[in-house]
Amino acid sequence: MDPNSKVALVTGSGRRIGRALALALGDTGCRVAVHYNQSEQDANETASLIKAMGNEAITFKADLEDPTQVEDLATQVNEQLGPIEIIVNNASVFDKLGLKEVSAQELDRHFAINVRAPFLLAKSMNEQLTNGSPGKIINLNDWRKA
Repeated sequence: MDPNSKVALVTGSGRRIGRALALALGDTGCRVAVHYNQSEQDANETASLIKAMGNEAITFKADLEDPTQVEDLATQVNEQLGPIEIIVNNASVFDKLGLKEVSAQELDRHFAINVRAPFLLAKSMNEQLTNGSPGKIINLNDWRKA
């Protein structure tokens, strides 16, 4: 796939690895949907850096733990940039918890963000790509150890 002019959504792209991936996609000519939940200033900086390269970038806020917000995110990206053609599922829960401290509620939160949200985004991308062109999905997973 030639990424030039493709719409790429990078979840959790305000900081760290997500920012680096969003910048790399922007550098290849992608129109980048910069997702964030709490890191609005960082996401705005990421988008500004992509725009400085001469490429399009828009920030989108969504809590990936909420399935309605995940579906709204995909819809908003489609409305503002076009159908999502590349998804990088980078967002992760970054709490300092060791295995002994993880509750069932915390496990459900990790599952929602690391498994359910990527599934819902993939499903939305599939629905958006009606012209038969294949989308690309990259899934990253992380758990911060105490």
